[in-house]
Amino acid sequence: NNAEALKHLESVISTYPKSEVLGLAHYHAGEASLNGKEYPRARNHFAKAAAHAKLPDDFKETANLRLGETQGLTSQWAESEGTYQAFLATYPESEWLRRAQLGLGWARENLKKYSEAITAYRKVLAGGERDETAARAQFQLGECHFAMKQYDEALRELLKVEINYAYPEWITRSMLEMGRVLEGKNEKVSAIDQYELLIEKYPDSQPATVARKRIEE
Repeated sequence: NNAEALKHLESVISTYPKSEVLGLAHYHAGEASLNGKEYPRARNHFAKAAAHAKLPDDFKETANLRLGETQGLTSQWAESEGTYQAFLATYPESEWLRRAQLGLGWARENLKKYSEAITAYRKVLAGGERDETAARAQFQLGECHFAMKQYDEALRELLKVEINYAYPEWITRSMLEMGRVLEGKNEKVSAIDQYELLIEKYPDSQPATVARKRIEE
C-alpha cells in the first residue's frame, strides 16, 4: 500500500534524522508521494534526497531529475528550469538526457521564454527518435510558435505530430491546436474543417469534445 509505505518512510525519517541512509529514505518517500500525486510533498522529499551527501550517485541523478519534475508539477517554473540546467551540466551522458531537455523546455515555455524553450525541444528531437517523449516535444514546439503568433510555423510543427508519431493523445491534441491556430489566423472555415476532421477520426477523444464546442461557438 502506497500510503502505508509513505507513512512508514516518514516515520523512519523523523526517528533517525542522522542516519546514513536518510537520503535514500527521502528518495523513496518522494517516489511514494509522487505515486500518490502529492506533488509538494514529493518535491520536498526529492530536494532533501538530492542534497544528502551520502545518497548513492545513481539515486542522486534520479533524485535531481525528479526534483525538476515535481518543481514543474507545483508550478515552481524558475526553480525547475534551474534544476534541469544543473542536471544537464552534471550528467551530460545521462540516459535521462532527453527527458531533462523536455522538462527544461516545459519550464521555459511556462516562463514565456519561448525561443529558449524551442531550443530545448529541438534537442529532444535531435536524435530522430519516434517515442512519446519526442511526440510531446514536437507538440510543444507548435505551442511555442502559436504563443508567439507565428501561425504558419505552428501549423507546420503541429502537423508533424500527426505525420511522424503514433500516439493518439498527442495527435488529437495537435489536431485541436491546429484548429485554434487557424482561428488565430482568422481562417474560421478552415478551422471548422480541421475540427470536423478531428471529430471524424477520433470521435471519442477529449480534444474532439473541445472541438465540438469550438464549432458551436
